[in-house]
Amino acid sequence: MSGQIKELLPYGLGGVAALALLLFVARPFLTTLAGDAAKALPGAVRKLYRRLRPVGGRKLKRYRDQVRGENSRVRLDLSQTPGSQGQGAPGLRDVYVPLQCELDGGRGDAATQLRGHRTMLLGAPGAGKSLLLKHEMLEWADSGDDKRLPVIVNLHACNTTQDPFETLITRKFEKAGISAPTAEDMVRTRLESGELRVFFDGLDEVGTDHFERVIQQLRDFAVENTNCAMAISCRTAAYDGQLQDLFDHEVRVAEFDDASILRFLSKWPDFTDPVTAARLFQALQDDPELKVLARSPLMLTMIAYLQSGDRPESVGPLPNSRARFYDMAVAHLLDRDRLLNRSEAIGAYHAGRKTLVLQRLALTQLSESSARGDRQEITRERFESVIEQLLPGFDMERDPHLQRLLTEIVSRSELIKDIDRGRHYQFTHLTLLEYLAACELRSDEQRLMDHYRRAPQPWRETVRMWCAVTRGDCTRVVREIFEDDDLWRKVLALQCLADAVHIEESLAAEILAYFLDRLGAPGDTQGDVTKGLGTLAASSSPRGLRVRDALITAARGAASERRSAAVKALTVSGRQEAAHALAQLRDDEARAALQAMGDVAVPALAGEAERGAAIWAVRSLGVVGTPAAAVRLAGLLWVGAELNPVSRTAAWNLASLLRNPEVRDALGE
Repeated sequence: MSGQIKELLPYGLGGVAALALLLFVARPFLTTLAGDAAKALPGAVRKLYRRLRPVGGRKLKRYRDQVRGENSRVRLDLSQTPGSQGQGAPGLRDVYVPLQCELDGGRGDAATQLRGHRTMLLGAPGAGKSLLLKHEMLEWADSGDDKRLPVIVNLHACNTTQDPFETLITRKFEKAGISAPTAEDMVRTRLESGELRVFFDGLDEVGTDHFERVIQQLRDFAVENTNCAMAISCRTAAYDGQLQDLFDHEVRVAEFDDASILRFLSKWPDFTDPVTAARLFQALQDDPELKVLARSPLMLTMIAYLQSGDRPESVGPLPNSRARFYDMAVAHLLDRDRLLNRSEAIGAYHAGRKTLVLQRLALTQLSESSARGDRQEITRERFESVIEQLLPGFDMERDPHLQRLLTEIVSRSELIKDIDRGRHYQFTHLTLLEYLAACELRSDEQRLMDHYRRAPQPWRETVRMWCAVTRGDCTRVVREIFEDDDLWRKVLALQCLADAVHIEESLAAEILAYFLDRLGAPGDTQGDVTKGLGTLAASSSPRGLRVRDALITAARGAASERRSAAVKALTVSGRQEAAHALAQLRDDEARAALQAMGDVAVPALAGEAERGAAIWAVRSLGVVGTPAAAVRLAGLLWVGAELNPVSRTAAWNLASLLRNPEVRDALGE
């Protein structure tokens, strides 16, 4: 018996007594612990259920609806407005043309390349980077895909908050009506599983004081979420490879080629028939300098806007300078009611006064935010303060003019928009802000350069604009920039040559000699030198002719980096003379350049095909793919007395183009 008791009670009766005493003392603690466990159990179960049950159905439908609402009617900077032939601003799908990117010496689809795991999306101002991301969001919203959710994080928000990216992403889903706990769990699990696709938009909009912090945040986020696909957009000039080790897939948005330009114009809602679009396209063909501008989606949007509906009569002929385009567009948008005889909607304030307000506001915003960041977001207080400073000079009282003037500028101009119910505002495009700031400083060279010296990157585009709008000589400004040892800053002097109102010829010659001598040399990683020389070569001026001749000479040289850069610069020029020079080279590099030149190269390519039975020229016409190229292919069907390689190749290439309605229309005429 005692043995059995020892087996049951190995520590004897003393152990039992000690255990009883311990339980008696710990009873309050154990009671509380049991109660807390009972209370926490339902919450833990619900949390586990949320993690195991994927968010879908109605919740994701609300997010899809939000994506469509935010992106499908996006403003395209200078778009249609009520009162024009169209019905308000065109939707993104109405006018979107697939962007292309630079790929292996040619072109590829930018959206396809964007779908890499870690991508840096680079491009010039107005190249369409943000629109590409928005279009990707719309494509997902219509796809029915619940597995991989895309979300856009606007990086300019990092200038005013240090919240982690996970929080910013979660808020996107909360905004769609998904509860905070559910959204938080969903973001966490999808980041871990790689079922979230994050687009970080606008790295160049992060201020200098915050830039290093945001770069580190991006690095940490990328390292912590290894399964998650990510893309970051940034202006090419603002990116110096800071994230290259993690985002090694760089996608550089290419300019519009001729087929893209024509397709865009054909889709523009206010062009009611293809003849109008074709006529405008031909006008661009006839002016190489204007054509260079039209290769930017932003500038092409402005061209289409100013040349559609009843606006051409009021704005007059198109300029071939970017700054003059902005000047024309701003003047029209601020005074269009009077110009278009809309008596029922004429604004109460003179266009000149509204222009002064916007110029002062742009300069104030750019000056105060160069270091702090967020050139985009303008508080209502700042907006009101700028108007209040100008009202005495307008000989107007604060009440009622301050609020009325602010309301008229926002509601009627399309140059600035309300982004959160009157608390914050934003210029419809950063380039407009930079242009208006340059106008405000057009007679203040010293103040301009003080800003540039303190913060070269955010003031770079404003300096370029200033050279085009100033009423004086640009020589001192351009010389100071050119004398900088940094190549990236020296390139700005070359870019200013194309825009400058007046610059001493000796300095212009020195700048051109410097860059022509270094054509193709290491250091021009972004291609800015090549593009700058090509833009100058587009001009019909004596300076443009000298640059063009120098580039043609270099292109005829032996294979080298210099020769390749010259070929690319001639492509940028868009000149018939450049196309004929490239056609004579007859090598793969020159042929790829001719294909990229679009309609400008069609006469040279057709001539090569007709004279020398060159199959490569026939195939190149097929790659150009415009209606003009199709017409020349049709003409090659009867080259020679019988079926031959040229006519056979022309037939195959023509057949591939017949899916395009513009091609069918051109062949039917």
